[in-house]
Amino acid sequence: MELRVEYYGDRSLVGNIYKGRVDSVLPGMQAAFVDIGVGRNGFLEMDKPPHEGDSSDPTSQRAAEKNRPLKAGQEILVQVTRDGTGLKGPRLSCALALAGRYLVYLPLGRGVGVSRRLPSTERDRLRKLCLGFALESGGVIVRTAAQGSDFEALGRDLEFLLRVWRQVERRAAEASAPALIYAEADLPVRAVRDLPVPQPAAVLVDDPGLFRRLRSYLEGVAPELCQRLTLWEGRLGLFASFRLDDALRRALSRRVDLPSGGYIVIDHTEALTVVDVNTGSYVGHKSPDHTVLKTNIEACREVARQLRLRDIGGIVVVDFIDLRLPEAREAVLRTLREELERDSSKAYVIGVSPLGLVEITRENTERELRECVTTCCPHCKGTGRVLSLRTAVATVKRKIRNLALTGATAEPSSALPPARVSGRLLLRVKVHPKVAAMLAKEQAWFGELQDSYGCTVVIEEADLEADLSLVEVVN
Repeated sequence: MELRVEYYGDRSLVGNIYKGRVDSVLPGMQAAFVDIGVGRNGFLEMDKPPHEGDSSDPTSQRAAEKNRPLKAGQEILVQVTRDGTGLKGPRLSCALALAGRYLVYLPLGRGVGVSRRLPSTERDRLRKLCLGFALESGGVIVRTAAQGSDFEALGRDLEFLLRVWRQVERRAAEASAPALIYAEADLPVRAVRDLPVPQPAAVLVDDPGLFRRLRSYLEGVAPELCQRLTLWEGRLGLFASFRLDDALRRALSRRVDLPSGGYIVIDHTEALTVVDVNTGSYVGHKSPDHTVLKTNIEACREVARQLRLRDIGGIVVVDFIDLRLPEAREAVLRTLREELERDSSKAYVIGVSPLGLVEITRENTERELRECVTTCCPHCKGTGRVLSLRTAVATVKRKIRNLALTGATAEPSSALPPARVSGRLLLRVKVHPKVAAMLAKEQAWFGELQDSYGCTVVIEEADLEADLSLVEVVN
C-alpha cells in the first residue's frame, strides 16, 4: 500500500529545524527567502497556517504563526515543511512542531488539538487526558495513533518531546546561522513511530543493528509495540521473499491494469498529475452503462491506491469514462472519497468539472517515489520522446552542410582552422551508428555536397549511447 525510499546522504529535510538567516524579504508576498545552509534558500511564507499535520484544532495550529516583520540579516528558527523540488528550495515555517508517536508538541502554540480522524467520543476522552498535563508553555496535537492510549502512554510521549525541545533551545542559543539545530528521525524510525492504527501484526527488519536501534526507541516511547518488532532471519532477504523489487517496478509503470481488463495511465506534468481511465479489453456482459460504471469504480480504487503507493501530491486530474449520467457521477465520487479516507495524507475530491474531469488535491511534503528512485533521461530530457531516425538524419545532414559552408569560408587565422588534404576541406565527423548507417545510403547527397563546397566528408561511428542528432567534429 505504501513504499518509501531514503538513501544515506540524501535524506528528506522535512521536520528539520534550522537556525537560518533571512536573505531577502518579499513584502508584496508576505514572504522571505532564508539561508539555512542547504544550498538553496528556503521559502518562508508568513501569512499561511504552517502546520497541517493530522490534526485538527485550528486554535492550536494557528497560534504559533507570528506575522512579525522580517528584515534581511535577521536570524530566526525555522522548520522545513516541504522538500525542495526542481529549482525550488524547501518550504519553511516559523511554527515549530515536534512529532512523537501519539502527540505533536508545538513549542510556540497553545491549547490541545485532536485528530479529526478519531471518533467524537474518543476525541473528547483524549482531549480531557491532555488537559491534565501541566504544560508551562506550548500546545499539543493528539495524533490518530493515540486512539485507545491511556494517560501514562501520552505522558511518556510528551516527556520525550519536551526533552527534545530543551535540547533544541540549548543548541539554538549556541549556534550561529545558518546551522542545523534538530534533525528529524530517519525513515526507519519515522516508519515505526507513525505506525497506523490498528496496530500491525508485525514489523519486519532484516538488519540486526537497525533492529536493536528500533527496539530501543520503542522501549522509550511505545513499549507495547516492542513485541510486534521482529528480526527477519529467513533464508532469503525481505525484498526477495516478498518480491518487493517487482512491486517497485510496477509502482513506476505508466500503465496499471484493472481486474476486469480495463487500465489506467498515469502521466506527470510540472503542474499536476493526469490519470486517464480506459476500458481496455473489458467489454462487459449487461449494458454499455454497466461496463463503463464497473470500469470507473475499479479505477477509483486503483487511483486511490496508486496515489498512496507512489506518494503523489498536489493536483491530480482523473479523466473517467463518460460521467454524464448523474447517478454514475455520484457513485464514482462516493467510491473515490471512501477510498481516499484510508490515506494517511489528506486528500480532497473537488468534484466533477464541466468537461467531466474529477479533480483531487493530495497533501504531500516529501519527494514522490519516482523522484527518489529515478532520474531524468539524458536523451529525452524528461519528455519521454526522442527524434525519429529520419528526423535525426535530416538534422545531421543540415549540420554537416553548415560545417562544410563554415569551413570553406573560414579564415586561416580563425581559432580552429579547418583541416585540408590536397587543398580540399576535410570534415571528419562522428554520428550515432544508426545515423551513420542511414547516411551510407546518401551517396548522391554527399557527392553534391563535396562538389559544391570542395570538401571531403568522412563519417565515423560514435558510441551507441550518443544522441541521435550528434555531430562531433574529430579533425
